[in-house]
Amino acid sequence: MRVAVLILGLLALAAPAAAQRRDLPVPLGKGWQHADSGVILTATLAGLPRTMLTDNGTAERDIAAEFAGPDRATVATIHIFRPALMSVPIWFDRAQTAIALRDIYGGATPVAPLPTPFAHPGAAVASGLRQVYVPGHGKYKSTALAVTPVGAWLVAVRLSSTTLDPAAADAKLSALMAAIRWPTTGDSAPVAKPVGECADGLTFHKAAVRKPDMMQALLGGAIAASMEKDHPADATPVEYCRDPVPPTVNYGVYRAMGTSDGYTLAVADSGRIADVYKGLTLPGQPSTGGYAVTYADLDGSIATFPSFDQLPQPQQVLDLVLDGHQPIARTATGAGGKTGITIGLPR
Repeated sequence: MRVAVLILGLLALAAPAAAQRRDLPVPLGKGWQHADSGVILTATLAGLPRTMLTDNGTAERDIAAEFAGPDRATVATIHIFRPALMSVPIWFDRAQTAIALRDIYGGATPVAPLPTPFAHPGAAVASGLRQVYVPGHGKYKSTALAVTPVGAWLVAVRLSSTTLDPAAADAKLSALMAAIRWPTTGDSAPVAKPVGECADGLTFHKAAVRKPDMMQALLGGAIAASMEKDHPADATPVEYCRDPVPPTVNYGVYRAMGTSDGYTLAVADSGRIADVYKGLTLPGQPSTGGYAVTYADLDGSIATFPSFDQLPQPQQVLDLVLDGHQPIARTATGAGGKTGITIGLPR
C-alpha cells in the first residue's frame, strides 16, 4: 500500500466542513441515473411523481429523492449512499429504530416478528431486508422500509401513508422496488439476516481522554490506513450483533460476533461509524494503548481521535467525533489510489 504522510506539526488538524444539502439540477418530470451505483430513478415510480432530488454534499455519495402524489397521502423517500461500513443488517436496524422512536409514528410496531430478506429486481440473492409497521397513533395508517445493497452502495426506501393499510403499503413498496431500474451486479453480497442482540453486554466506563502526542497520531493514522485497505466498503460483510445497551435515534452499538474488546458505533442511520478498539501498547510510549477511536465518513476518509484510557461510554464517543473535537490524524485515498495520512496535533 502506497501511503503518503503529511505532518502538520503542532497545528490543529481541521475537521471537514459539514456537508451542505443541495438540489440536483434535474427537472421534475425527467428521470435521473446515479452514476456510481447505476441506479435509475424515473420521473414517476409506482404512480408517485418525483418531488425532490438532493445531494447531502458535492459528490453524490448521499442522495435523497422524494416521490409523492399531489395530496401527499402517500410519500416515498429513496436514499442512495455509500456506507462507511457495508452491512444491510446494521443499517436496516438503525432505520427501523428511527421509525420505532419517532413521535410522528406513535411507537410504530412491525407487522411481523422479523424483517423479510428479499432480492431486488435483477439480484439473484436475497441480500436486502424489508418490513411494514403499524403506527401507534397519529395520521399515518402504515409505514414501510426496505434496505438493499447495490455493489458498494445501499438503497433505502421508506414509505408512509395516511390512506394505505399495512397490506396495501407492502404492495406499494413492492411496486416501488419494481419500478426502480436496477443495475446488474454480482452475487458477492450474502443473504441478509436481521441483526440480533449480543449474548452479553459490554461494561462501559466514564473514560478519560488521553493527551495525544505524535506517536499516538502516527500509530492511529497507520492503523486507519490499514483499515481502509483491508476493509473497503465493498468487502464481504462481517456478521454483527447489537449490544444490549438501549439504542437511541442518535446511535446504536454493534460488535462483530464473538468479540468483546471494542465496538462499532453506528451514527443515526447515516451510514457513518465510529470504531472503538484496543490500541497497540508500545514500550516507553505512555500515550499508546488504551482504546483508540476512529470515525469513518461516506467519502471514505477515516479520522483518528485521541484515545480513551478505558472502554468509553457510547455517548462519550459520539461527543468526541461529532461535537467539534479535532482529530489527530486523517486518512484518505486520493487520485491514483494513493492513501494519504495527514497528521496534526493541538497546540
